[in-house]
Amino acid sequence: MPTSRRDAQIRHARYYTSILQTANESYKAGGEAFQPGLDTFDIEFENIRAAHREAQAQATKDPLSAIIINLLPDVGAHILRLRLPASEQIDWRQAALDAARMLGERASEAAHLGNLALAYASIGQIHKSMQLHEQSLIILREIGDRQGEANTLGNLGNAYYLLGNNQRTIEYYNQALAIAQEVNNLRSEANILSSLGSAYYRLGNSAEAIRHHDMSLEVFRQIGDRYGEGAALNNLGLALSEQGNELRARELYEEALHIAREIGDSYGESVALTNLGNFYADRQDFQRAMESYENALEIDRQRGDRHSEAADLGNLGGLYAETGQTSKALEVYDQRLSLSREIGDGRGEANSLWNKGLALDSLGNRQEAIECAQAALEIFTMIQDPHIQLVIDQITEWEYALQR
Repeated sequence: MPTSRRDAQIRHARYYTSILQTANESYKAGGEAFQPGLDTFDIEFENIRAAHREAQAQATKDPLSAIIINLLPDVGAHILRLRLPASEQIDWRQAALDAARMLGERASEAAHLGNLALAYASIGQIHKSMQLHEQSLIILREIGDRQGEANTLGNLGNAYYLLGNNQRTIEYYNQALAIAQEVNNLRSEANILSSLGSAYYRLGNSAEAIRHHDMSLEVFRQIGDRYGEGAALNNLGLALSEQGNELRARELYEEALHIAREIGDSYGESVALTNLGNFYADRQDFQRAMESYENALEIDRQRGDRHSEAADLGNLGGLYAETGQTSKALEVYDQRLSLSREIGDGRGEANSLWNKGLALDSLGNRQEAIECAQAALEIFTMIQDPHIQLVIDQITEWEYALQR
């Protein structure tokens, strides 16, 4: 390639790397900077994508291009996770991983392996994700990155959580916690305590869940992390609700909602609204539940968070089904199904098919219900979801009923 053309492409790639970094920092800052960051990214996205494509084409023979490819996914990590389809996130991370290996950047190699693992987890490929985390862990231990080791152990715990293996989940979280405390990283410690609380919550051990979420909340307040404080309040509310203290849980959700709005944390606002929606739905205050779910959906659409949008649609569909509005529920489930397929969310797709099957059966369309459930089962089996046996049992029951 002529030098002048190569230099022009490098300048182009560097410029749009800087644009991506600025947009990502604005988005991450939240508050008034949040929307301008998203707007900048959306306006420049095709140019950023072109810069990545040009640099990737030269990366194997040009070290400067390889450096750019190595940097791009990290400088735009938060906004790319929001805006890029999962398949493209995987492509960018794989390209960055290849570049890091070519450059001999072991720390970057470990980081890209970890982020590639998270991308695969987001589409339900949990075992592939775990393999990548294990590769990252080996490198982190070789280079002595204890905090990176703690983060990766926590992510492995998350993977086991998704697989429903609670014992292994807690083992990995406790390993991560020990390292976070050893290196005196209070924010990491608070996050891991929160993860342990969620693991105990799923085990039905509400006392341990509350204890860990309380400790997490205390640490977040100690370091002045308002985002973490809001998340801890939401999680503590869930654990208290499980213990039967729903009214105190609602107070915590409302406190979390107040913090989120105060600091411009739209994600935290959506989570708190969803929890309040669940609270009202459980008390059969369906109007307020609907308002909360719809407000959460509006926020997530404004944020461009399509994964959260899909979850919001699932909540709305469930509420319509519970209130006897089955046709409306089916319409919303179809919206979630379409969106889940578009973003490559296998678990969301399977849940949509399963819920659609239940709704169809309630309308007397049992054969269609079985077809939806079988399609859901195929995906659940592929991603080894804990609900496999439940779906098998329901299909068996429906098929038996049709034969009578």
